[in-house]
Amino acid sequence: MTGGRSGTSGGGSGSGGSSGVGGGIGTGGGTGAGGGTGTGGGTGTGSGGAPRTGGGSGIGTGGGTGTGGGTGTGGGIGTGGSGSGGSGAGGATVACTGAAVKATLSGTTYTFDNGLVQAKIGTTDATVPSFIINGVETMTSGGYFSWGTNVYTAGPFTGSLSADPSKNSGAVAEVAMTTTWDGSSGKIPFDIEVRFAMARCAPGLYGYVVLTHPASYPAFTPGELRVNHYVQWDSVFDYYAVDDNRRGVFTSVASSEAATAVAGAPQEVLKYPSGPFADRPGWQKYDLTLEWGEGTVYGWSSSKKNIGLWLINPSNEYLPGGPMKTELTLHDAPGGKATLLNYWAGTHFYGGLEDLKANQVRQKLLGPWFLYGNSTTTAGSAGQDALWADAKQRLATEKAAWPYSWETDVRYPPKSGRGTVKGQMTFTDPNQPTASVANAWVGLADPPVNGVPNFEYQSWDYQYWVHADGQGNFTLANVRPGKYTLHAFVAGIHGVYVGQSDAVVVTAGGTTDLGAVTWTPDRKGPTVWEIGIPDRVPAEFYRGDQAWHYGTNLLFGKDFPSGVNYTVGTSTPAKDWNYLQPGGTWNVQFNVASIPVGATGASLVLDSAGSNGVTLSASFNGTKVGSASISYDDSSIARDQPHGVWLSGRIAVPLAQIKTGANTLAIASSGNMMWDYLRLEWVTP
Repeated sequence: MTGGRSGTSGGGSGSGGSSGVGGGIGTGGGTGAGGGTGTGGGTGTGSGGAPRTGGGSGIGTGGGTGTGGGTGTGGGIGTGGSGSGGSGAGGATVACTGAAVKATLSGTTYTFDNGLVQAKIGTTDATVPSFIINGVETMTSGGYFSWGTNVYTAGPFTGSLSADPSKNSGAVAEVAMTTTWDGSSGKIPFDIEVRFAMARCAPGLYGYVVLTHPASYPAFTPGELRVNHYVQWDSVFDYYAVDDNRRGVFTSVASSEAATAVAGAPQEVLKYPSGPFADRPGWQKYDLTLEWGEGTVYGWSSSKKNIGLWLINPSNEYLPGGPMKTELTLHDAPGGKATLLNYWAGTHFYGGLEDLKANQVRQKLLGPWFLYGNSTTTAGSAGQDALWADAKQRLATEKAAWPYSWETDVRYPPKSGRGTVKGQMTFTDPNQPTASVANAWVGLADPPVNGVPNFEYQSWDYQYWVHADGQGNFTLANVRPGKYTLHAFVAGIHGVYVGQSDAVVVTAGGTTDLGAVTWTPDRKGPTVWEIGIPDRVPAEFYRGDQAWHYGTNLLFGKDFPSGVNYTVGTSTPAKDWNYLQPGGTWNVQFNVASIPVGATGASLVLDSAGSNGVTLSASFNGTKVGSASISYDDSSIARDQPHGVWLSGRIAVPLAQIKTGANTLAIASSGNMMWDYLRLEWVTP
């Protein structure tokens, strides 16, 4: 191919029917009465179709399977997946009656087969060189794990069965593969265990990784941690789906190999000569990132073979960076390759594993995730729609089954070894009487660092996030025992609720009822004016709904040749305020009818939705009053993301710098920053 390119980053559910594989998607499928997604489920409004909360396919509060749905025995998946007769509301648990799981060993490769799918696992490198759905091979090779960065390797591994189906009546087969750091500089200084498991009636392969850093191991910056599967592209898979808005026919191998570099663009950005991406000035793998949400599903499907291959993360407990963290999912790669990725720590944006110090003890279990296979008897695009719908329903099924009852690893607590946290967020602000905590993200994470919320950077410890309901009620279920700090944020309210550090204590089998949780407004006084919506994204601003398209961040000079001159009361954010300030100075004109009695000054709130690390300076009526540091470079702009890390700054404004009548605020930025929200407040007692 010509030009530059980066390397690799790095059935169905019918009534009583089996789960797609070998039988297609049955009629009358889906969940029973009351099933489907609940309040807050489905696709969230994103930046130009980019995913927001839930990743476009997450299940919101009250979601999951309804009557007749749910899980059964025999590996945690009920007969027929989410069809009639499962353990949903009002349904009795039924035994799985599928074929027993078989495990055979040839040399150093295990083959697992449950009559629905077949997988081969290489025990020396902990890869999956073969995954067969409905008789169709979906892999081109075993793919690979990235340990640290591409500089580091791990292994060789040694493997043996940790669950032998010949000894558990064919319920589950699991192989555990381990490697211990040998002290060499080219190997990642972790002890690593990788497990793959196949359960009866579950059309797929579960996997998880345990990373251990003993006290005797050296300091280390982990960097990339991921698993990559190379799939059969073109010959099998020709469709993709990341969410409801980004799915359809994928580009061909021929178009990918003929793609050329775009002058002046990052090496990942390519111009495709034909296919679905040809009308774009440039397309790149970062166009298909996804937020963690409350669980994710994404993958490939085939109109040629009528099958789908999906990567499902049923829980966000092991994923870094909080629920709005974006990460890569799938893409094409040099040499006619196509990837299906699962990232647990990435350096593309933020949320990679924190640096390890010498003598620091750390351990984390990443997963289990689920490599899911399905099939359909429906041809064409309608069949691809059916496969995607079934994959989304499978996410709900896997979420309902979490934590998996078939896994006995003591490092993965069972349901009885976990606890529940519940409560109700409340928020009252007389200066913002319509503010609501409905649908707020509520989570358990590590405490702040130096007074700043840290969950977007946290990765070693486990996090738990859910959406509150319309009244602010929340329930965080299946939480590992320990001490946590409660967090919350919601569109429409500036800032983050952060509870007392480590004040939420979770015990095995217990319920921690926090009752009413009062969120105190982050406010100095009444609002003078505001621009935008405090929701951590720039979607409401000009071109903010196109932030994830390559080249949008380069259009400011064309769109605003005279810069931004915004007049409060007549200008609108969607038309007159660009989503991105690429350096330079913008002006805000506003009038003050009168200064409140008792006001001692004003305060300027400046919220960033992502930046390359900037300093914002403010001048009122020609006099500089201060600056705020938005110091973190999260690569969200360079890699065309709908948002990055949320950061906020405040600048104190002396009362003498604001006058009755006309005023001008000048905001200067030292570099590129996406805007979330601005507010000028009076400072009052």
